[in-house]
Amino acid sequence: MVVRTRVDVGVNCLVIAAVQSGVCSDHVCLRNEEGRDRILAAAFSHTGRFFAACDDFKQMVIWAIEAGQWKTLGTRSLHRRCTSVSFSRDESSVVVADKSGDVFQYTVKTVEGDGRLLLGHVSMILDACLCADDQLLVTADRDEKLRVSRFPNSYNIHGFCLGHKEFVSCSRWLDEEKLLLSGSGDGTLKLWDLESCDLKSSVDCRSQQTDDLEVSSIAVCSEYKIVVAGFNGKSLLMVYAIQSTPNPRLEFVQTLTLSGVLWDMTFHGGCLLVLQESESKPLLGFDIQGNKLMPTDDDVSGRRRGSAFSRLSDVVNERAAFFKECASYESIFASLHKARIDNMKEYIEKKKERMSAAQKRSKNSPDQTAAPVAKQAKS
Repeated sequence: MVVRTRVDVGVNCLVIAAVQSGVCSDHVCLRNEEGRDRILAAAFSHTGRFFAACDDFKQMVIWAIEAGQWKTLGTRSLHRRCTSVSFSRDESSVVVADKSGDVFQYTVKTVEGDGRLLLGHVSMILDACLCADDQLLVTADRDEKLRVSRFPNSYNIHGFCLGHKEFVSCSRWLDEEKLLLSGSGDGTLKLWDLESCDLKSSVDCRSQQTDDLEVSSIAVCSEYKIVVAGFNGKSLLMVYAIQSTPNPRLEFVQTLTLSGVLWDMTFHGGCLLVLQESESKPLLGFDIQGNKLMPTDDDVSGRRRGSAFSRLSDVVNERAAFFKECASYESIFASLHKARIDNMKEYIEKKKERMSAAQKRSKNSPDQTAAPVAKQAKS
């Protein structure tokens, strides 16, 4: 069985580096000969037996992975360009969300069919997350809300989680705590109880920085109860500890500074793997020590020599040129913010102009009441 370590997404192709029984291998797949297709979303199944990737040509390719061998199960045509893809826990189906606000369910091993429509939003869906043993489907959209639906009969709406002030960019299910973690363009992380759709805790990441921050990705290590937040266009990470008692909350631990802009990140065991914009070292590792993250130093730490991370790092960093096109890729985050139009301001300014003009006209006009008064005096 292949254990997922990192999915490296490029502009025109995709590199997957995996570790199997201590042996590192890499695969290059889903590349268009004309170099036009960008990978929009990709995900492994729960056990790592299947992998799905969606491109901007509105197609999804699914692979089966067995004994280190990758076999293409088929290519599915999608209705719209994908924004999120995830597998069900039993690995029988794939849930795909698209930019038009629809979510479809596809079977993994059947290529035929258009997919089953699960639900629809009137806004762009940015993330979809299966929670509570696949009983609930949470969809995050541009309109600052999280919709909680029953799965697979998602026409049954369980509720809405409302509280973010900007688009909801990402969400993660915390299985042990039975809570949903969400990140937003307003720079906050929020913990939700999906049963009641109540907000349990909120953290403003901007309180630790003077910069305007937009949460773009979240990495969770359930074993050590650590959450790491990444931000759009920034070279920093914020680490939080999950506290369950007396009330669930996120407690700030530290800030990590990267040498390049963050692209993506994930936990593998007790190591945080970070993909950043760098010509020499796009892949970084951070070890968990206590409740903090420390950089993995292969040159100093003898225990890390020859480790799985070291071999994985070599595979990715030797192909640093592969990521050059990613540096020129423009993030969609700027277009997700809504234009705030202050109609009253323009109305008040025009009203003041009309009142000022009326006052000037009244001052310049002759006094109409003086003549009648003079006639009455003569008579």
